[in-house]
Amino acid sequence: MRLPKFLPCVVSTVAVSLLSSTLFGADEGLAIPLIDGEPTLADFAGMTPNSALARSMIRVENFIQRQPDDGDAATQRTEVYVGYDQERLYAIYLAFDTSPDLIRANLSSRENIEGDDSVGLTINTFNDQRTAFAFRTTAMGIQWDARWTEGSSFRGGFDTTLEAVWDSEGELTGQGYMARMAIPLRSLRFPDSEEQLWRIQFTRDIPRLSEMSYWPAYSIDIEGRLNQTAMLRGIHDVSPGNNSQIIPFLFARDVDALDRGAVGGPRFDTTTERDVGLDAKFVFNDAMVLDLTLNPDFSQVESDEPQVTVNERFEVQFPERRLFFIENADFFSTTSTRCLPVVLSIRKVGYGLPVVPGTMVSAPS
Repeated sequence: MRLPKFLPCVVSTVAVSLLSSTLFGADEGLAIPLIDGEPTLADFAGMTPNSALARSMIRVENFIQRQPDDGDAATQRTEVYVGYDQERLYAIYLAFDTSPDLIRANLSSRENIEGDDSVGLTINTFNDQRTAFAFRTTAMGIQWDARWTEGSSFRGGFDTTLEAVWDSEGELTGQGYMARMAIPLRSLRFPDSEEQLWRIQFTRDIPRLSEMSYWPAYSIDIEGRLNQTAMLRGIHDVSPGNNSQIIPFLFARDVDALDRGAVGGPRFDTTTERDVGLDAKFVFNDAMVLDLTLNPDFSQVESDEPQVTVNERFEVQFPERRLFFIENADFFSTTSTRCLPVVLSIRKVGYGLPVVPGTMVSAPS
């Protein structure tokens, strides 16, 4: 059967319309209210806002799948209630489930949430579509946080070396589960302005269905993540305040070793090792950061997993965990893939050397 000549034009028009709708959804604004009080899960008992405080928060719903069926409505209903005060950003999740007995929720260590049901949010506080803070929690309140870097570079994606201080809790119910996030503004960085203009994205992960859903829609067909987030307005007259961190460390040990060749017979020799250092971080004008280090603490570095180095053309590189060196590490990211070396590798700095001081000042462009 011969197709009519105008059919390609019709198909093209439909495709453009769908694309425009997706982009419009990403640009929809969310006006967050200033609330008078700190919301708790008790304000949402029965999986419904049942207090004046809960009802004063704005509701987000109608999540859209990214996986497995990109663009379809989420199979399970999710409601998010959002608000803020002068100190914290709040998000209460009501994750409804038609089979609540199948919800995966385990008590585990921090950030060990893969395979469990979870909800989360991503915040681009500088509205630059380059980097963002990401927070997730489970039905048991287990925390996961990371820094997101846009792009496909070596350091692009989630960097879980971020260790923010925030509160979370979860509760299983007969209709699904509830989760609460309270993120101190001191844990974020944002411009020094009277009104904040951020970007935000909410997510829900249902592992048993291999389903990831988002609000607003986060489509596989569109490159980029932060360009598909929603504008967040309504936050006025806030500041993280004087955010300063001073983290000293002291290491000492005595080792008794048997010296079998000692004159007069075997004896124990005592060796004493001592080490001291300091990491410090100071945030100015809500965005500019001064990092200091004196003798970096290698005890913050986790044990490296063995790697096969046969036929390796490049030096093996292990992940960095020291606070001074992970601050804004994505500034050195390139368009290279994991098959090519990165611009800067700093795991050897301070290893086997005398006391190493370091100073770094960083600020968003």
